[in-house]
Amino acid sequence: MLSRTSVLVLFIIFQTLTLYAADAPAQAIQPKDKLVQKVEVLTSKRQIQAWQKLSILLQTKYAYRDQHNIDWQYLCDMMMSDVEGVTTRKQMISDMRWLLAQARDLHLSIINHDQRISTSTSFVEDNSNISWIIDTLSDVRKHKNIVSGITIEGYGYIYVPSLSGNIKQQVNAFYQAVEHVKDTPGVFLDLRVNGGGDELMARGMAGCFIKGKLPYAKNISVDPSSKSGFTPVFTRWFKHDVSGPYYDKPVVVLMGQRCMSSCEALLLMMRAAPNATLLGDRSRGSSGNPRRYELMNGLFVVLPSWQAMTLDGECFEGVGIEPDVYVASRPEEFRNYDPVYEAAVVHMMNRLESEEDVVVTDAVSDE
Repeated sequence: MLSRTSVLVLFIIFQTLTLYAADAPAQAIQPKDKLVQKVEVLTSKRQIQAWQKLSILLQTKYAYRDQHNIDWQYLCDMMMSDVEGVTTRKQMISDMRWLLAQARDLHLSIINHDQRISTSTSFVEDNSNISWIIDTLSDVRKHKNIVSGITIEGYGYIYVPSLSGNIKQQVNAFYQAVEHVKDTPGVFLDLRVNGGGDELMARGMAGCFIKGKLPYAKNISVDPSSKSGFTPVFTRWFKHDVSGPYYDKPVVVLMGQRCMSSCEALLLMMRAAPNATLLGDRSRGSSGNPRRYELMNGLFVVLPSWQAMTLDGECFEGVGIEPDVYVASRPEEFRNYDPVYEAAVVHMMNRLESEEDVVVTDAVSDE
């Protein structure tokens, strides 16, 4: 005879199996059209057509096709030679993702039925402790996702986490932040977690720190009709909007390896601004102005369409933008502190003191 304990164990097992069996049919029974949509099969002909399109696009429309020393035609031909019979759409996308990942390009991606699929990830250590900084500020104000405040030393602080959203609203929010700190002797512009967004937004923000109009960057774009495959070098400019504020005192821009894409354009604008200093770590080095191209119904590849350059004409893809003042730091230093911010405070104090030491006197007449 079974013991009470054995009976109880058998009962629990029976109940578990019963529940599992009851759930299984409910999970398995689905409308036929949903099953077809989830597991879409592709003939070898459709696969090869998609690979052929991808091969041509990578060789004619991908701005950084020569940057990585990759033979794209060879890779695509290799993938086409492996096509045998039917396969699922999901598997083909997986294969394409593997191929595109060889470039390690953060702007290179796939879109499948409006779902963006990245082909490369790149983890970088954060060199900031924004919450710690904000806790030390006084008169903290929030303008959309932008934060402004006054530091202990009496300087202004503006935190811009991204360049995404409605351009007009975000630029106006930045104007409000600049107005808030306009009477301070110097401002910190913190961009260290900014991964980019819209370069037009960046121009509107950077225009607050210059008068008139200034060049800040160059680029070449893909042009399959030209002999080189690219357009002539184009210079990009930004200008001051007379409807916005103007801040003409020292600005220290805090930057790091999370800064990429349009944020790197903003860094170049601030480098062109006469009173700004870039401080921190180098940026990510990833700017693409991406465009999408159809491979088959609902499936697109997204390719960078330009090579972004500094004003000196240097392509910084995979290299990044170097700060004017480099601040070395370790991840553990940011747990209860922000050494980059503290270095920025010291730099600002030294700069303002040196400006005070410059004494302007009237010219002495020879008569």
